[in-house]
Amino acid sequence: TGVCGAPARMAAAPFATGTGTSDDPYRICTWAHLDVVRNHLDAHLRLENDIDVGDQPWSWLGTLTGTFDGNGFVIENLTYDTDSQPTGLFAEVSGTVKNLGVVDMNVYSYCHVGGIAGILRTGGVIESCYTTGVLQSYSDAVGGLVGQNTGTIVDSFSTVDVTDTGSFCIGGLVGVTDAGGIVRTSYASGQVSGFGTDRVGGLVGCNDGNLEDSYALGAVPTNTASSLVGGLVGKNTGTIARAFAAGLVAGGSAVGGLVGEDYGTVTSSYWDTVTSGQATSAGGSGLGTAAMGNTASYDGWDFEDTWSFDESSPYPVLGWQ
Repeated sequence: TGVCGAPARMAAAPFATGTGTSDDPYRICTWAHLDVVRNHLDAHLRLENDIDVGDQPWSWLGTLTGTFDGNGFVIENLTYDTDSQPTGLFAEVSGTVKNLGVVDMNVYSYCHVGGIAGILRTGGVIESCYTTGVLQSYSDAVGGLVGQNTGTIVDSFSTVDVTDTGSFCIGGLVGVTDAGGIVRTSYASGQVSGFGTDRVGGLVGCNDGNLEDSYALGAVPTNTASSLVGGLVGKNTGTIARAFAAGLVAGGSAVGGLVGEDYGTVTSSYWDTVTSGQATSAGGSGLGTAAMGNTASYDGWDFEDTWSFDESSPYPVLGWQ
């Protein structure tokens, strides 16, 4: 229906319609339209259909400097196995990706890999996006949504199960957020598994940026050869404010319910001491499950606009959920 309802537009090339401007973006209806995005990365682009990558050969779309609006649609079954880097739907993003789901991904890749972008550059924005599926790697800067972040991630989430062998900076949402990078009002709920891995977090592996009003629910079951493991962040040298973690956390050394190792600032942030199996953390305050369900436990949190409680969860949820 809509833009993609006319057979002529489905068959049109390079896009269904549009001129690539902000007022008249290129409209994407088919796999062929999506594949040609790599030649128009500085344009304004808008998805008008769910697109199943399926058995199509996939090569990431290069560096986006324009705007890609998912328009509430999804890209399904993004699948690849590569030794290249960086990789993701886009290799790098210094423009904007918004309103997009990348679902049922199945990726085995090297370093700097994420479901949406391998690297989110300074000035780049990922807003109201999500990823689901499986991501495996044997190198660093690996996250369910973004591998390396110096841009801004807001109102986004990942349920991707992330597994890494023998490397560092691995997270459920972001592998590493560098100085200047921002993660705000976002969450991860996938499992993050490390084998001989360090700096592993349920949300962010390594945080040197600003992480605020965000949370992680997924388990972080690393093995005893792994270190600097946290339910939210593996190693923090930046700032964490108004965040929580509730997943099981295990590892070898420097293991914490919220943060594995902290050389930064952690304020008004909490972890569930019962579900995490961890009585201590390098930062934050531990609470029992019952206390985690009480607004009075959360110092300085905004339960009018930013956070709320949902009957389906014993923990706070974000206002946009």
